[in-house]
Amino acid sequence: MPEKVISLVLEWAYEHRDELMEDWELARANQPVKKIDPLV
Repeated sequence: MPEKVISLVLEWAYEHRDELMEDWELARANQPVKKIDPLV
C-alpha cells in the first residue's frame, strides 16, 4: 500500500483505539461489534 494510505490507517486506528479494543473484546466473545466512524 502507498505510504499515505498506511499513514491514514494508522491515524484512524490511533484516534479510535478505545473503540477498537472494545470491538476486539466483543468479537472474542462472539458478540456483534459496534460501528466505528471513518476518518474524516
